[in-house]
Amino acid sequence: MNTIFLVEDEVVELEHLQEHIAWEDMGLRVVGAARNGKRAWAQIQELRPDIVLTDVRMPIMDGLRLAALVQERFDGIKVVFLSGHDEFAYVKSALESGAIGYLLKPIDPGELANVMAKVKAEVSKARLVRRSKQALVEKQVEALLTAGDPERRRSAWGELTGVAPAYRDRLFEGGVLRCAAAPDAIDRLAREAMGAADDDVVVATSGEGERFVAISVSASDGRAWDRLAAAFAERGLLASVGVRNRAGPLSDAPDMLAEARLAAEQCFYDGFGRAYRSGETSVPLEAEEGDDGMVDVAAKMSPEGLPGLLEAIEAAFDRMAERRVPRELVCKRAAEWLQGLSAELEKYGDWPERGLGGFESWRRAVEAQRTIGEAKTYVASLLRNVCAYVEDKARDRNAQVVTEVAAYIDAHYAEPLTIESLAGKAYLSPNYLRSLFKEKRGVTIHDYLTSVRLRRSLELLRDRSLKIKDVAGGVGYDNTSYFCSLFYKTQGVTPNEYRKKFL
Repeated sequence: MNTIFLVEDEVVELEHLQEHIAWEDMGLRVVGAARNGKRAWAQIQELRPDIVLTDVRMPIMDGLRLAALVQERFDGIKVVFLSGHDEFAYVKSALESGAIGYLLKPIDPGELANVMAKVKAEVSKARLVRRSKQALVEKQVEALLTAGDPERRRSAWGELTGVAPAYRDRLFEGGVLRCAAAPDAIDRLAREAMGAADDDVVVATSGEGERFVAISVSASDGRAWDRLAAAFAERGLLASVGVRNRAGPLSDAPDMLAEARLAAEQCFYDGFGRAYRSGETSVPLEAEEGDDGMVDVAAKMSPEGLPGLLEAIEAAFDRMAERRVPRELVCKRAAEWLQGLSAELEKYGDWPERGLGGFESWRRAVEAQRTIGEAKTYVASLLRNVCAYVEDKARDRNAQVVTEVAAYIDAHYAEPLTIESLAGKAYLSPNYLRSLFKEKRGVTIHDYLTSVRLRRSLELLRDRSLKIKDVAGGVGYDNTSYFCSLFYKTQGVTPNEYRKKFL
């Protein structure tokens, strides 16, 4: 349904227009009314009706001046004049002011219906033309955003101003909107939330799930960007909004986008539902090596150590949030903790069957978290689940024996360990220890010892002063060839290739 705004200085006439005309039967909805052109203009700029029906002669600002303002500012709004003066001069002035219809008082219902049908057709035609033009403009803005060199940028800008010359001298506020919703829904909601005419708002694709959004300075009321963020939040859609803090021509779109993206990153620390402006947020700080997040997970991986471990990791997250440590480094720190967690779980063969996942799935989950607070919550929850698993293992007396044997292997892996020597320390027969260890850990003693030795060999390979035979001896293998064969079988590369490729 199209919308109409009524302007009439006579109280009785205005009341008649509002209360006694069947606008809905003509497919129209009255969105506002005023008694002079000045008040009408103030409301029209905010309401953006499709049609303005206005008297010609009025105090303060007459209908001709109002029509001129409307046509200058909103080429999509159609104006119809209403007057009791059946004079050619007024008709001529009205039509020259951009009106597409002229009605005489008192209004004839049939004539009104005919004129409104004509105006609605013109509104639809103008809307289609405006949308087509805007689509071309936004296509050229996308070309601007992806132009890799100055020449391509100049070419895209020339194409844009060729389609819409008025953009050459207009200033825009530029920002970025990121949301995982359907593209059409993002575009539609963004335009509605900005609250400006079609040619005052640009919404162009700048990446997957990302839009470059710009609003002309003349149409911005200072609240458009906060409305944009709030509109998505109200619909339960998580969206990050970043805005460059100074306006410029659309030829600056690539620079606007770059600054807005940096501003939008602040939602990682402070959450969604608001717009972040460049220059109003602190710059992320690079944490020094060894700073923020140096937590020894293995040393505290026990039911008794859980409270202290959780406190240490949560405090590390809080420090990183306060320092605005970049997302990439936050994920790196979390991955280091998760590696320690994974190393502890590898002591138990059945942990994959408990649905606890593994390092790669944990790392991907952390990287997928939208805020540092969510990452903190995820890691803390994972720690609780893993510690509950370890606690269950500790309650079993036989499991405790196996844990002690595993701990002995962890500490003495470089020594010539045998099943007989390990069984003697546990006061069990070799066969029973074999069976018990496999039952509780899900792996054989031999496989467990091998995994510990190979894991330690990866650490020793970092020291390039050590020869391969030194590394082999350092983890309990006197036969270097056997060590290299075993390493290749488990890692897919030789020790030398691993050192060259990964270290």
